[in-house]
Amino acid sequence: MKELKRICNKIIKESSTKSRSKHPLYEDNINTIISTHDMIFENMKNKPISQKISRLYDELKRPSNSGGVTCRICNIYNRDDIRQHIKNSHNFSTSDYKVRYDSSAVLSDKVLTKYSDRMLGNKNPAFQHGGRLSPFSSKFVKYIDGSADYSPEDAIKKKMRSVKDNPQNQRTKIEFYLAQGLSEDEAKAALSERQSTFSLKSCIEKYGEEEGEFRWQQRQDLWQESLKAKSPEEIDIINQKKGTGRMCQLFNRNPEMKNIPGILYLIKFYNEDIVFWKVGITSCTIKERFGSMNRYNLDMDIITENKNMSFYDCFKAEQSILKLHKDIRINVDYNGFKTTEAFDEPITI
Repeated sequence: MKELKRICNKIIKESSTKSRSKHPLYEDNINTIISTHDMIFENMKNKPISQKISRLYDELKRPSNSGGVTCRICNIYNRDDIRQHIKNSHNFSTSDYKVRYDSSAVLSDKVLTKYSDRMLGNKNPAFQHGGRLSPFSSKFVKYIDGSADYSPEDAIKKKMRSVKDNPQNQRTKIEFYLAQGLSEDEAKAALSERQSTFSLKSCIEKYGEEEGEFRWQQRQDLWQESLKAKSPEEIDIINQKKGTGRMCQLFNRNPEMKNIPGILYLIKFYNEDIVFWKVGITSCTIKERFGSMNRYNLDMDIITENKNMSFYDCFKAEQSILKLHKDIRINVDYNGFKTTEAFDEPITI
C-alpha cells in the first residue's frame, strides 16, 4: 500500500488531471489503482479514472488511526467493512479469519457505532411499550386478547431452558463471544463490557422506564437461577472448557489448520507502573500480532519465540503452561490492553 500511495502521489504531482494517462507510471499501475479504489469505495466505481487516482491517494495517506479496516491477508484497506472481501477473495468466514488473525477487526469503529446507535432509545421498536410486546409481562398483547396458550411463568421457564441448553446464543455467556470467533481474551473483555453496560440505567434508556426496569430485573433473576442450578463440579468443567472449546471447534471445522506453522511466545510487558509476562500463540509474526505498544504506553521484550511448532502443538503447549502456572496467573487491563493469559512473575517455557 505504501508503494501504491507513492505511485499515486507521483502521478498527481507530475501530471494534470487531463494528462494523467500519459504519465510513465500510468499504464503499468492503473489496473491496480482502479481495483484497489473500487474495493475501498464500492459506491464510486463509475467515477472518472483521474478522480479515482486522487481519491485513492487521499485515502491511503490518511493516518492509520483515522478509521477504516485493513485485511490482514492481503493488506487491502476498506473504509467500513471487509467481511465480503475476506469471504470472496480468500474463502474465509468471519469467525475463522478472526481466529487465524487474532481477532483482527472486520468492521470500522464508525460502522460499529452506527449499528449500536441504530437501535438506541426511541429508535428501538420496543421503546416505551410498557410490556405490550414482552411475553414475560402480564401486559403482553396476546395475554390481553387471550390468544396465547401460555403464561409469563411458562415463557420464563422456556427462556431458562434455552439459556442452559444454548449458552452460545446468550450475550451474557462467554460462549456467545467465543462463537463469534473472538479470542479468549477478547471474549472475556466483551463479556465484561456487556456486564458493565447492561445496567438499570441503560435498560431504561433503551426500552423505557417500566419495560427497562422489568428487563433488568428479569436478567438478574435469570442469572441467579442459572447459578443456583449448577453444581460446583459443573462450574469447574465450564471454567476449564472456556479456554479450549473455541479452538477445538476451529480445529474440528478446519483440521488442516492444526499443521500450519505457529509461534509460541512469552513476552514481558512493562513500564514505570506495571510489569507482567504474557504467554500466547499466533500464526503470524510477533510484530503483526502486537505492532507498536506505544498506544498502550507499554514496552515489550520477547523472552521466548518458538517458531518450530505446528499451530496445534503451540495451542496444546500454551494450555499446559497456563495450567502449570495458574497460581500466578493474572488478568491485565491496562490503558486498553487486556489479557487473561498473563503472570505477575517471570516464567520459562
